[in-house]
Amino acid sequence: MLATGDRVRHLVVETAGALSTVWWTTGNQGRARMVPMANRRFRPTALRVYEEVNLALWAALIAMLIFFAFFIAPHIPQYQADAEATRLADRERQDTLYCKGWGLDQKSANYTKCMSDLIELRRSIEAQFSEDLLP
Repeated sequence: MLATGDRVRHLVVETAGALSTVWWTTGNQGRARMVPMANRRFRPTALRVYEEVNLALWAALIAMLIFFAFFIAPHIPQYQADAEATRLADRERQDTLYCKGWGLDQKSANYTKCMSDLIELRRSIEAQFSEDLLP
């Protein structure tokens, strides 16, 4: 009977020139190494699967781009306008709550001054923020 190391060497010689590899435990001190296996049908099948998956992914990308171009991109300006209107409405609501929190009546001159001061404060903060962003 051959020793474990001899058997592994014998398998390696028999399967030289194979197309695929698998892990084979040698039995020598528990080490494992790659040993070529003689399965000539595996590589063409793997290549075919790879090509099919590659083609499917490219087709999915093209389909998503077409969907985006026809259904999403035309509505982007509308989405931006809606977001801006929502942001302005939220800002107006916050300013109103802030000035009402100080006990000011909406019809008073102090309320109008409070609102204009808040608008000016926001503009200055936005200007400072945009200056900080630009180098």
